[in-house]
Amino acid sequence: MKPSRSILFACAIAVTGQALGQAPKPPQPKKQNVSKPVRLTAPAPKPKPKQTSQPVPLAGTAAKPKSPPKPALKVFRPKSEKLGFIGGDRVMLIGDGLIEQMQKHGYLESRLTAGNSGKKLYFRNIGWSGDTPAGIARDGLGTLQAGHEPANEGWIQLKKQIANIKPTVAVIGYGMASSLDGSSLDKFKSDYLRLVEHIKSSAGKKNPLRLVFMSPIAHENLGGKLPDGKVHNSNLEKYREVIGDLARENDAWFVDLYRYLRTSGADTTAHMTTDGIHLNDYGYWVLAGVAEYSFSLTSSNFRFGVLPAGTERQGGYGIKLSDIKITDDRMTLSGQLDALPPYYSHPQKDTALMQRTAIGRIQFMGLPGGSFTLAADGIEIHTADVKEWARGAFIDGGPDVDQVESLRSLIVEKNELYFHRSRPQNQAYLWGFRRHEQGNNYQEVARFEPLIQQKEQAIFELSKTVSRKFQLLPTVEWEKTKPSEDAKKPEPVAKAKPYKPQPLPEFDLGDGLEINLFAQNPLLAKPIQMNFDARGRLWVASSEAYPQILPGEMAADKVLVLEDTDNDGQADKSTVFADNLLIPTGIEPGDGGVYVAQSTELLHLRDTNGDGKADKTRVVMSGFGTEDTHHILHTLRWGFDGRLYFNQSIYIRTHMETPHEVLRLESGGVWRLRPETLKAEIFLRGFCNPWGHHYDAFGQSFVTDGAGGQGLSYGVPGAMYFTYARAPKLLDSVSPGRYPKFCGLEIVRSAHFPDDWQGDAITCDFRAHRIVRFKISDKDSSYVTQEMPDVLRSGSVDFRPIDIKFGPDGALYIADWSNPIIQHGEVDFRDERRDHVHGRIWRVTVKERPLVKKTDFTRLDNSALLAMLTSPNGFDREKARRVLKERGTGKVLSDLEKWAAAQTDEQAQLEALWIYQGLDLVDDALLDKLLEAKDGRVRTAAVQVLDEWADRITDAESRLTKRIADEHPRPRLAALRAITRKPTQKSVSAALGVLDKPTDKHLDYAAWLSMREIEEPWLAMVRAGLWKPDGREHQLEFALKSIAADKASEVLGVFLKGKTIPEDGSWIEIIGRAGTTTELKQLHAQLIADSLSANGQARALNALNHASRLRNLRPGASSESIANYFASDDQAVQVAALGLAGTWKRLGPKFAELTRLAGGGKTATPVRQAAVNAIREIGGTGAVQALKPLGQAKRNPEARHMAIAALAILDINQAAPMAVEALDDTKNEQSALELWRALLGVKNAESALAKALPGKGFSKVAAKAGLRAIREGGRNLQTLALALPRSAGLKDEDITLSRSEIRALTRAVEKTGDAVRGELVYRKLELGCVGCHAIGGAGGKVGPDLTSIGASAPLDYLVESLYYPNRKIKEGYHSLVVETRDNQVLFGMLEREDDTQLILRNVANKSTAIAKANIRKRTQGNSLMPSGLIDRLDRQDQIDLFSFMSRLGKSGAFDASKGNVARVWRLRAANHRDQQFGDDRIADGGINRKRWLPVNSLVDGRLTDDMLKKGTNAGQWIGVIAVYAGTEFEVAQAGEVTLQLDGADGAKVWIDGRVVKTAGEIKTNLAAGKHSLVLRFDPKALPKSVKASTSQGTFLVD
Repeated sequence: MKPSRSILFACAIAVTGQALGQAPKPPQPKKQNVSKPVRLTAPAPKPKPKQTSQPVPLAGTAAKPKSPPKPALKVFRPKSEKLGFIGGDRVMLIGDGLIEQMQKHGYLESRLTAGNSGKKLYFRNIGWSGDTPAGIARDGLGTLQAGHEPANEGWIQLKKQIANIKPTVAVIGYGMASSLDGSSLDKFKSDYLRLVEHIKSSAGKKNPLRLVFMSPIAHENLGGKLPDGKVHNSNLEKYREVIGDLARENDAWFVDLYRYLRTSGADTTAHMTTDGIHLNDYGYWVLAGVAEYSFSLTSSNFRFGVLPAGTERQGGYGIKLSDIKITDDRMTLSGQLDALPPYYSHPQKDTALMQRTAIGRIQFMGLPGGSFTLAADGIEIHTADVKEWARGAFIDGGPDVDQVESLRSLIVEKNELYFHRSRPQNQAYLWGFRRHEQGNNYQEVARFEPLIQQKEQAIFELSKTVSRKFQLLPTVEWEKTKPSEDAKKPEPVAKAKPYKPQPLPEFDLGDGLEINLFAQNPLLAKPIQMNFDARGRLWVASSEAYPQILPGEMAADKVLVLEDTDNDGQADKSTVFADNLLIPTGIEPGDGGVYVAQSTELLHLRDTNGDGKADKTRVVMSGFGTEDTHHILHTLRWGFDGRLYFNQSIYIRTHMETPHEVLRLESGGVWRLRPETLKAEIFLRGFCNPWGHHYDAFGQSFVTDGAGGQGLSYGVPGAMYFTYARAPKLLDSVSPGRYPKFCGLEIVRSAHFPDDWQGDAITCDFRAHRIVRFKISDKDSSYVTQEMPDVLRSGSVDFRPIDIKFGPDGALYIADWSNPIIQHGEVDFRDERRDHVHGRIWRVTVKERPLVKKTDFTRLDNSALLAMLTSPNGFDREKARRVLKERGTGKVLSDLEKWAAAQTDEQAQLEALWIYQGLDLVDDALLDKLLEAKDGRVRTAAVQVLDEWADRITDAESRLTKRIADEHPRPRLAALRAITRKPTQKSVSAALGVLDKPTDKHLDYAAWLSMREIEEPWLAMVRAGLWKPDGREHQLEFALKSIAADKASEVLGVFLKGKTIPEDGSWIEIIGRAGTTTELKQLHAQLIADSLSANGQARALNALNHASRLRNLRPGASSESIANYFASDDQAVQVAALGLAGTWKRLGPKFAELTRLAGGGKTATPVRQAAVNAIREIGGTGAVQALKPLGQAKRNPEARHMAIAALAILDINQAAPMAVEALDDTKNEQSALELWRALLGVKNAESALAKALPGKGFSKVAAKAGLRAIREGGRNLQTLALALPRSAGLKDEDITLSRSEIRALTRAVEKTGDAVRGELVYRKLELGCVGCHAIGGAGGKVGPDLTSIGASAPLDYLVESLYYPNRKIKEGYHSLVVETRDNQVLFGMLEREDDTQLILRNVANKSTAIAKANIRKRTQGNSLMPSGLIDRLDRQDQIDLFSFMSRLGKSGAFDASKGNVARVWRLRAANHRDQQFGDDRIADGGINRKRWLPVNSLVDGRLTDDMLKKGTNAGQWIGVIAVYAGTEFEVAQAGEVTLQLDGADGAKVWIDGRVVKTAGEIKTNLAAGKHSLVLRFDPKALPKSVKASTSQGTFLVD
């Protein structure tokens, strides 16, 4: 099996007349001496020559070319000038999918190469699926992460590509994608012209530039369920006309593909497209002929005849003959073609196709009876009887065909090499935003260049024709002398890599489970994904080339089929179904073959001759990005609905051309596709690396993430999840707490497994070498999960479970990547420890439970298959659905109707409905029945079916409206997402009606999502007076806070006019976000009238600030009007008022109040900071004069530091000396670090601070803090970094470790490391690890979760990561550097952004909002972790720290993979004043209130006495009478819950504010949902440690 990019391509095409059927006549070529070339179509009739026979036309009886089918189609006559190619021409082919797919067929290139033999032409194909003349699809060539690039990034990259090629011939093929993506014709034209101008300016100087403009092809009607193309063609004709006009205006050759490649209904010879819009192999062969005709070039077909006398007949062309000799019944002659012929390679040519695609026609007259064979150079050309030879035999074989096939094959191989050169996989690592990790491997890309040159030299040599020795002899004689078939050159196959047996891992299995090895080498290697077919065979996508192919290495990856033929639980047969693939990342058998995700394409491979090997490849979809090979298209799975689901990950940009539309996804997400209609949609958006997707018994989807910490997410159609680029709002997962990364997902539906496992989710913690299980429970409109005991776990670093599937016997099968290295980008692609040869499949069974009987579903009749739809085994149901679907409506419908009518169980009826959906056949009555089902889960599923059928059901809207009022929240959610797809007045009102019933988190999100979809129709109704808020104020409020602010402002005033702004709800915030000056005045008036509560005042002040800061709108009020709130008794009001003062400025005499608050001895820290910020924002001389004395106030260090930081922004030169003095006075490194961070966040601070440093004697504490701040985020501040150590007399701590030193350190860790002590090093405040990273979800969010880092990463990787953090940055953790207009330089992790602001979380784990209007520049930064952070730790501390980290995720005390242990606590100290209110009030008051301080336990969950003391300052308070520790947990299901408390003896215990009896084990009945646990300890008798855990709940960490 050839790889998709290495399919053998033929090199030539038949005459234009043949290729086009009824093509117009091209120019007459010049005459030659021996073989007279004639016009490519038959010439007009001439007087008969005086000879007994006529030359035989190449394609039968000559016929006058017919006019194009549509006379109204504008005519573009071919340019009369011939397109002449010049030696050294660089031919650039640029365009959308038309051009991209061309490189895999090679017909045009081989035809032009053969026709210009002797001239060296260099072809460069840079076509791109989904692209437009603006280069919209090419942003993946940039350096930024998907979704974070500027809008014109694609155009920038397109210009670079053109400039690099320096074309002298440019073939432009745009139009198809533009016609499908909603672009306007005017924009297309302007972008096209801009592109042409850039090509002209970038053209090579050696030869003159020649331009070729290709029209898009016509949308071919292939019948079946694909679009017929009628409407689309009317649009394509407009694009054709624009391009034709532009060609004439730019003196370009116009290739009218739309006109000449249209097929009529009567022409059934061969289809030209695979899907109506993408050419197939035959279509590209025809395209080459059209282009040749349009270029006024002569075809390289040939024709000759030999008369009985042994003389050449007149009228031949394309070949020179000589030495014709006839002896007895044989003939010999010599001949050389003018050019290699236009061969079309097709294994099953019928007569009509053969005649249309023949390379030539040969006639022998006067042969004796019988069959004769013509051979050349010992290779058979054609065998025919004498009648056929006398008529003229059509030729499509021989050595010239072999040569041209070899030529085309070389061209395709060269194109593939150039593809790897220009669009290599893993661009994100080679030169993109993660180049610091793999940039050293970018050098490999250039190594493709000499390989390309080698191929081109071979192409130049092979394009020349040679003289052949022809022989015509009786066939019986030929059969005796012809060469053996065995002499044919075998197809190249990549060599298998050698391997050594790998030690088998040991497992800790869950109760009652067993495991056995199903398959390993040599049956398979490196499994990426697997799926069973209906016969029970296991299909595996296997990749030994992952993660990156080597230049010159042949793609050797495979699709394997594993079989257990003797049913002993072990595979005994392995078949290579397809090889020479390039990193196949997804696989799913079906539709008579197998779907395979590979590189930019979704392929379908078939075995058409029954030999068990794929011999036919079809590109189903293309345009998928390859920025990261473990993010490309993956996780293929058939849905219950007959659609194929597949996923992509965060770095990928997809631009998919379908016959319906162009779909673009520049982030992670889940797709679904109906193959028979090719209707695709983006089902879910977001996730980081979602390598797991499955659905429950009612068709509800769940997703796991291989790079996130969310556990399981519930799939709400259209929702946006974690990491979705530029998402204004994300949907949370249904798993409380935070989790390790999970890969693969199966919902348990196997009778072989215990009853209490049914419906649970099983997934792979590939980092910690374990298989985990979650209980899934209903919760409102969605679900909630509870982690259960592990299915299994191994301590082997080679056990890497990455996929799981239930098999035909009910057992659980596990794909094991068998690799100690799993980091994709963080570990070098060429690291010798990367395993490329091993791989295993494991099989888990349950002791003493019978296996499921294996069934070959393809052998079952319809009745048996339908009966399987009620099986308790999900495998049986899924395979029965698939077989019924593939048998088709004609064979299934009658049996289905009978079976469905006989079912009384609602779930069985649902299965029947899904079969109808899979067949794409509407059953209105059954749908109606299930929309009214008793079970809300069935009604939900029915709504989702109705969603797909809505266009074919007349009253779909009414049915959805009814379900929006359903008593169950889940059908309401489903109906809400369905009804807004095509908004009408009725659907808009119905959608908002969902708010009339109680909502929950997921329903609120769905309502927000739907509101954004119906935004414009709703506004139109409001404008027309068709939607009134009376009695629907809650709907109005929700709508206004959901839609875009500019749209909300349009109608807000209408509804608020004459009314008091309500304090309850979100009205105040809506006014801040969307209100006009009128509403802002009204809000301000209510504020100063003291009609609002303290909470309302703070909200109003913040809303006014929001409007002014982000939208530049003010109520026109005096700034002094808010000064009274500076002295409010409520701190939140003070802070809000001060914030508004800084925005409004001009406080007049009230400015003094700011100075008083900023310097006040008793001013609370948040108020002081707000006052200082206000002074800074007001600015000017007055602000500088106010801040300078504060910056010199040594008695108030807090005010001093704040003032200096603010002054630095206003005047760094005045602030620098004061800053150096303050830092020198600072004894606390953490305090110095905070000031350094503020100072270095000022533009141009480096030189001022370096200049202000003393020559020597500067504080070592401050210098160390400064060096750390400099290294955070990879700041390039070399001057200051050198000045600080000199000034403080510090030794240069910037350590550079060699590879041998790293290895020595890892050996020391293994020998002397103390992990227990290392955890204490990790928790040191000066390192800041806890503030940035989480373990088991406990900790900061600006760095990756380290829960399983020790189990997943080699020790040397950990060492290198800590010493050089910018070399190893996990996906999603690159910082963003923002330069503001007020001279700040801020950096941190981008949390979110909208149209007005972005939110950064900085290295101190604090969020900062930045108005977009204040942003001057934003660039991508490095790791927030400072380099050199651990340099100053002594060696043993470093060793212990590495020892601790290397143990994380491994079984034992440092395993934080489960959330059943409390790791995040809140602590509070109580004094005598609290005593008078009683401790019940403290315990019941909510642990997230003020005075409760957060603290994280040790990894094993222990909260030590030292933590209790430090967390509450209990050791310093004389009046402390009690220490409280509180935590929260969530229970998935109501019932009895057992809590284990270790070390809580003598403590008082509250659960949800209710006192419970203290015990080591507490049993209590709890409702599903969140609960609190509070413990009270005597400060004089604190326990050594306390720990809380439960196996029936999840402790929360956020």
